[in-house]
Amino acid sequence: MMLSLKSPDVSERLKRKLLMLKEAKERYFYNMPTEFGSREEILEEEARIVEEIVEERLEKLSRRKQKLEEEIERLKRTKQTSLAGKVAEREQKKLVDERRLLEHKLNVVEREIEDLRKVEQNLRDPEKKLFVWELDFAEIFGDKGGFDIVIGNPPYVRQEKISPPNRTKAEVTLEDRKTYKDKLIESVKMKFGVMDRIDKKSDYYVYFYFHGLSLLNEKGTFCFITSNSWLDVGFGKHLQEFLLKYVPIIAIYDNPKRSFEHASINTIIAVFGTPWVSERTLSNFKAGSEECPALKEMAKFVMFKKPFEEVLTAENLTAIENIKVRTRGEGITELVKNVIKTNDYRVFPVIQEDLLEDGWEYPEGYEKKKGKFKVGKYEGNKWGGKYLRAPDIFYTILEKRKLIEFSRLYKIGRGIRTGINEFFYLDEKEIREHKIDNAFLHPLLKSPKEAKNNIIIDEKYLKFKLFYCDLPKRELSKEVLEYIEYGEKNSWDKKNTIGKFWYSLDNLKKYKVIFPFQVWLTHEYFYSRKGVFIDQTLNGIESKIAKKDESHYEHLCSYLNSTLNFLLTEIYGESQLGEGSLAVASREVKMLPVLNIFNLRNDYKERLKNSFRLMSMRAVRDIFQEIGLSPSKPIYEQEPNPLPDRAELDNIIFDELGLTAAERKEVYWAVCELVKQRLEKARSLKR
Repeated sequence: MMLSLKSPDVSERLKRKLLMLKEAKERYFYNMPTEFGSREEILEEEARIVEEIVEERLEKLSRRKQKLEEEIERLKRTKQTSLAGKVAEREQKKLVDERRLLEHKLNVVEREIEDLRKVEQNLRDPEKKLFVWELDFAEIFGDKGGFDIVIGNPPYVRQEKISPPNRTKAEVTLEDRKTYKDKLIESVKMKFGVMDRIDKKSDYYVYFYFHGLSLLNEKGTFCFITSNSWLDVGFGKHLQEFLLKYVPIIAIYDNPKRSFEHASINTIIAVFGTPWVSERTLSNFKAGSEECPALKEMAKFVMFKKPFEEVLTAENLTAIENIKVRTRGEGITELVKNVIKTNDYRVFPVIQEDLLEDGWEYPEGYEKKKGKFKVGKYEGNKWGGKYLRAPDIFYTILEKRKLIEFSRLYKIGRGIRTGINEFFYLDEKEIREHKIDNAFLHPLLKSPKEAKNNIIIDEKYLKFKLFYCDLPKRELSKEVLEYIEYGEKNSWDKKNTIGKFWYSLDNLKKYKVIFPFQVWLTHEYFYSRKGVFIDQTLNGIESKIAKKDESHYEHLCSYLNSTLNFLLTEIYGESQLGEGSLAVASREVKMLPVLNIFNLRNDYKERLKNSFRLMSMRAVRDIFQEIGLSPSKPIYEQEPNPLPDRAELDNIIFDELGLTAAERKEVYWAVCELVKQRLEKARSLKR
């Protein structure tokens, strides 16, 4: 049961009583006159008020329960009939579905009533009484408005395992988990009115961030040690956006040694100031106004190069505190000028408005001169990968100022999402069985495995053909019409599709360059000379500039298969998939820095073309074999020995960037170390 002076479930009459009790507790603490003569009398009054709150809520739930029961009984008696007096099966199914939904709601209400009955029984038990921050620490919230400092190490519970703490594992159902998670989200909204959404995939500790911040007074300091996952994964974006707009991000600290050796996760230390929150929703956000006062604050991403116990000295902390931002209002390729490096640490200071801009996605074609953040939304950012854990060579490369954001040169398209793959994706056996004309069939790349470890897509290896038909039934041959009717017999026509007919697909594109959505040990980026349809598990790349320059796609694919791109992809990708795989969705691809191939000298382009030809003549190997390093030995103690054609390709890119021999080694070491780390992390999570 959630209870707060701000709770919408508590009537105004009882809120006034709670407020009066809070003030009385505060006066009692400071030995001031109060209507209560002793601490016991105050606790008695507290129990009486909470009892009233429970009774009030039980009354509301009982009325809700009665209405649901009456509606369920009505639906049980209702039968939908056709004009001929027959039972209409489809309408009857809707009634059954509606009844089941109401029965589920009734079950939730009954469980809540059961929980409240238990609360009611325990009201007089000091060991089991409800805990209300504003009441139990009335002297803190009354005098100071909250705590000076909140320090915590929340439990490490993944989102799928979040469940009510007052029930045993055997008792908890999926519905219990869902209801509890909904309550967690509502509790955050109750604390901060600006939070109108929280990703339900958030791990448990994310909710602790919001609740911990809500306990601070206006000059308070927040310090949590938690998993670092929120810095990079999708569910962290709402927490990131909230912090950027309303909370001074003092610093986020990391170091190469795990804080808890027994824990199989990587942790960071987050230090924030007190939230400055107005009663506005995120949808009313206006950049630069008082509604988002934290945008001008400076965040510091601090990576210590040694264990905390060796570098957390007064001298280091004072030096870090005094670091200033020199460059602002730019993208990361310019902001990297702010980075400070010493033998003990590396600090990337950045203004929070620039961090928000770095993760903001504008509509295609929007001109930023019309105003920042006026349209679009915050899509999240790779704070850990880009600003905290990235190897030094990443910043060295950015400082060359030769890279540009991928989305400025290319459109990234997700592959086909049919909703009915069993109808649209056909193998040879199904094609023969249904005698479908080749005019309605097109090669389809469904999985990178079909490329047979080669960067050139050979259609003879593709297992599936895409059924593509945008003609009305009256214009179709007998065989094609029979196949469509076969689909209707299987009720495939009831599923949602994206075409003008249920059996058609609109806005399809063939792509010549394909960027996989998932990377494991092997980095490979594909090229199709004719262009090929791709499944939704792949990203298609389309140039915004070279519409007719077909050779450019070869140059681009050659670059994408360079070790430099492997490194950047490892930094920008999301290593949260099974077996340590790296997810590289269209959002990550858009943010990826890329060498501007259009600006290369002609002799470099010719070298890229020759390199592409050589690379396409063999199977792609895993990253360690390509670079000539062993994952079973310390990476930085080995001498890179890339395959000859890989070395040739990489040298073209390295020459363009002007990297030294030592810096080229750093690229090889860094990419192998990143791959090794994500694979080792996946293995540790299995144990």
